[in-house]
Amino acid sequence: MPDVVLGTNQAGRYLLVVGPDNVVEQRKVEVGQLFGELRAITSGLKPDERVVVNNLQRAVPGQKIDPRDAPIPAPPAAATGP
Repeated sequence: MPDVVLGTNQAGRYLLVVGPDNVVEQRKVEVGQLFGELRAITSGLKPDERVVVNNLQRAVPGQKIDPRDAPIPAPPAAATGP
């Protein structure tokens, strides 16, 4: 996940996740190692869930949005080793 999309509050780190009904939800996550500009998410997020990565200032938890898919670049080659 791009490190810049992670938020921080008193409860810890979080992401803004898009639910199946296109409503934004704030989700607490546990983070791992940084790979270039990408941060590993170790818990709190399923692989098939959608995360807000653009226009974060406009995404408000509880509001419905019109999401558009955007690819996230692969981590640097050195990070994909064994």
